[in-house]
Amino acid sequence: MSRLTFDELPEDVVHQAKRITLDTLGCMMGGYQTDLGASFINLVKSVDGKSQATLIGDKGKHSWIFAAMGNSYLADLLDYEQTLTGHESATIVPAALAAGEFTAASGRAVIRAVVGAYEIQSRIGLAIAPSPARFKQIASPSIEINHTFGAAAAAGALFTMKASDLGKVLNMAGDLSPIPAIYKFLERPASQLKGKYWWCTLAGCFSVLLCQSGFYGPRDILSGEHGYWICAGSDQCDFEAFTRDLGVDYYIMGDSFKPYPSCRWTHPALDGIDSIVKAHALHADDIASVTIRTSLVINDFNLNDQHPVSMVDAEFSLPYSAAMVILNIPPGVAWHLPETREDEKVQDICQKVEIITDEELNRQYFESKTERANPALVEIETVSGDVYTELVTCPKGDPSNAMSDAELEQKVLRLVMPRLDSSQARALIDLVWNLEKVEDISQVTDMIRLHFQ
Repeated sequence: MSRLTFDELPEDVVHQAKRITLDTLGCMMGGYQTDLGASFINLVKSVDGKSQATLIGDKGKHSWIFAAMGNSYLADLLDYEQTLTGHESATIVPAALAAGEFTAASGRAVIRAVVGAYEIQSRIGLAIAPSPARFKQIASPSIEINHTFGAAAAAGALFTMKASDLGKVLNMAGDLSPIPAIYKFLERPASQLKGKYWWCTLAGCFSVLLCQSGFYGPRDILSGEHGYWICAGSDQCDFEAFTRDLGVDYYIMGDSFKPYPSCRWTHPALDGIDSIVKAHALHADDIASVTIRTSLVINDFNLNDQHPVSMVDAEFSLPYSAAMVILNIPPGVAWHLPETREDEKVQDICQKVEIITDEELNRQYFESKTERANPALVEIETVSGDVYTELVTCPKGDPSNAMSDAELEQKVLRLVMPRLDSSQARALIDLVWNLEKVEDISQVTDMIRLHFQ
């Protein structure tokens, strides 16, 4: 990380970093428009008094660490941000923007920090992925808790720390990781703390401050039989994966973008439903039942919930998300408004959805070792007795089924236009597309802070 320069980054890697930054900014501003998002930001404002960086939803500045934490919560709140081993962007981008704003970093420096942090974060996540048997016990630490490394790497890079100090920061960040509690998080009602990416962001950024104040943590958190992998709950570690093809294979290119504000595990099924509904011009009243065969993650993690009572429940409810697609509700904040959740048509469709764990699709999922590839076989039976099926193994937004730049822009516009006018929204998008030319990242954050109403 300390030796990585902007000039050595391939053009497609730079462009991918800008796509991720743009998408995450949209998710942050969209998250603020929910009651839960505004409440969290008000809480952050109540405990913080420094004027260093932008916190979405407030015209004043705040401590860069708390700004990163608050914006991280917003980035993940709609469950609309990118996925690779987890939600790397929800920690890396808020940390990079806040630290970059505080240090008056250039756009090139922020891009470099995002790319480098992705390499560290995703490589650790893939290396410590547990066996299927262990996954059934604790899920995977790479889905949530090890994101402290990404925030620490991004922030540390923007404080231009030397290699030895950045190593100390990363070791402390690993030591400050939260516990793997995704099964408990998804018990109903689902925890409003969500996947704790915001806490990982706080821990990672605070590790920078600890190092600057002379503190140090473990000497080598990753290696050995007592290394981070087993401390985080995994039962195996591919140590070579930490550095395999480093500098050649940029893992940021494997990131998936989300077309729906719901858990990525639901997206193959949603694509299948969308394809059938559009191909056969089906309406909600035409549908008698929806049967979805997929891996165990849907049923084991309570994503089969037919009665979501909160926006977090709804994000992790495949029946609810299926209803959104069938009713053609535009993806975004509208999916998670209370009035949408309480609509009788939505509730009726939820009761028509059955989810079955399929052993072959389950095997395919666990062989993939990424969060994005949860294959689904969708069957829709109509009231007239017609049956339509669709198998989806690679959902929209995957690198091999990518969202275009134009599609990404439309997603961001849906998220920000309620609070930015069209010219401001367009100017923000153009700034991010030209981020390498931005002399001070405050040009981006000031636009949001001053105009996002």
